[in-house]
Amino acid sequence: MNGDLKNASDVTESLSEWIKESFNVLTRTRSAFTSSKITDESAQLAEAIRNAASGFAHYDTQFEITGAESLGSLRVVGQQDMIEALFGELFQNAVEAGAGRVLVSLDKDPESILVNCHVEDNGAGIPESIRERIFEDFFSSHRGKGSGMGIGLGFVRRLIEACGGSISLTPIQETGAHFVLKFVLFTGH
Repeated sequence: MNGDLKNASDVTESLSEWIKESFNVLTRTRSAFTSSKITDESAQLAEAIRNAASGFAHYDTQFEITGAESLGSLRVVGQQDMIEALFGELFQNAVEAGAGRVLVSLDKDPESILVNCHVEDNGAGIPESIRERIFEDFFSSHRGKGSGMGIGLGFVRRLIEACGGSISLTPIQETGAHFVLKFVLFTGH
């Protein structure tokens, strides 16, 4: 009986922590769920990616970031917390899909004020049957399987759109997923 109470206590504590963390992320990123766009704040993109990846150090997934050095100190439109949160969601999905490796590559589009970011993983991938719906709010391929509330990719889409950017999924890969994110270069002061 004591073992059952201990397990219930552990589950309650884990759930409580998850709720607090989710609330904090949603509070910090509430502007993504309003009609207003963020235009006067900037984030250091490479730093946000590294910070998000560091949160997964205890997993067996290897994170590699390329192109960050070529961007130097360039900043993109958005709040640092928002950018970190959206990469955290992408990385969490990769880890849950069994990815052993996540490659993030960055480059500045020479023809525009966009910074391109490719996030590729070697996880289970995204079935063709749900690819059209993955960016919908509250869509989850895990519904009814004990996990997944459908906040992830809809949340990511809203965050990046609030910053004036975009996200897309490349055509079907043999394995894994490949997302292309476009961030607006910050030109303010």
